[in-house]
Amino acid sequence: ASDVYKRQELYNTTSSAIDLSGWQLSDAAGNFMKYEIPAGTVIAAGGYRVFDQDDFNPNPLSPGPHDFGLSGTSGDDVWLTIPDGNGDVAWFVDDVHFLASPNGESFGRFPNGTGRLVPQQNTTLGGANSSPRVGPLVISELNYNPGNPSAAALTEDPSISATALEFVELANPTASTI
Repeated sequence: ASDVYKRQELYNTTSSAIDLSGWQLSDAAGNFMKYEIPAGTVIAAGGYRVFDQDDFNPNPLSPGPHDFGLSGTSGDDVWLTIPDGNGDVAWFVDDVHFLASPNGESFGRFPNGTGRLVPQQNTTLGGANSSPRVGPLVISELNYNPGNPSAAALTEDPSISATALEFVELANPTASTI
């Protein structure tokens, strides 16, 4: 399986159509001008537009100087910018960053289009994002900087210290052993 992610989705959170003509998509902070969105590309109010590898990386075996693919193995970034007409960025519209992940992992903002970027339960291109994928392990509880032990705790164990009371608890919310 390839570690190149093949699709990116843009969501218009506004109540008006947005013309994306000439806007740029990139995976590199050092070069925000990689893929120019074609003239006449409009996202309706509350609508979605998916760009796939045929758009930003049409020849993956022999990529051009501005072609790109996203790496799940290493993690990656996606930048959406509006150029100023002189080769620089006039506006940073949005950017997302993700760490290494399994091939084919779909990420989306949750709540839809506005929250943090999270792994999704399902791929939902062209529609509202699914709920976040949780687990299989989760941090269920932690105690950080608990302060000095109480008199009752010191009665139980006179050698106990504040740092001994710090903990992280992991839980398995699934029916399978991990």
